[in-house]
Amino acid sequence: MFYKASLDTTTKVMSAFVAVLFVFLGNQSVTEIIASNDDLSTLLLHTWILLVMLTTFVGAYLFSVRGYLIKGDTLIIRRHVRPRNIAFADIESVRMPDPKEFSGTIRTFGVGGLFGYFGTFWNRRLGSMTWYATQAKNRVLIKTKSGKKIVITPDDVRLFDLLRSRSDNGV
Repeated sequence: MFYKASLDTTTKVMSAFVAVLFVFLGNQSVTEIIASNDDLSTLLLHTWILLVMLTTFVGAYLFSVRGYLIKGDTLIIRRHVRPRNIAFADIESVRMPDPKEFSGTIRTFGVGGLFGYFGTFWNRRLGSMTWYATQAKNRVLIKTKSGKKIVITPDDVRLFDLLRSRSDNGV
């Protein structure tokens, strides 16, 4: 069964803002390249700027979460590239933490708003976590038997109940 993962308003606004900003800055860089009169440093600088913006935008889109799929005995975190599979047998516990447990969370390597929240995050209460999230609500914390903490945010919280019932310990 497929569970949707919709972007929240903050993520939609941030993604739109970054898109508009990148189009504006990209236009400025293209204008500078055209007016450069073959000045190598100007060409290299603005080509680099365009490549960084394009890589950032396309990379964030490709690794953004599209939803969550239960297939057999596996939770599949759907993305455009490199889906993440978590076998139910590898799940130690599943819970819906209090939102206060996420206060003070910092992004250590990942994306914090452009098409979602994904990558590694950290805070004092929960330690290091890998997020595959699209919103700030419906957070489900999955702890694997290897000690990894994974945060997902399905639109339908019945996925939480299903994960709890189908994981090895049911907790």
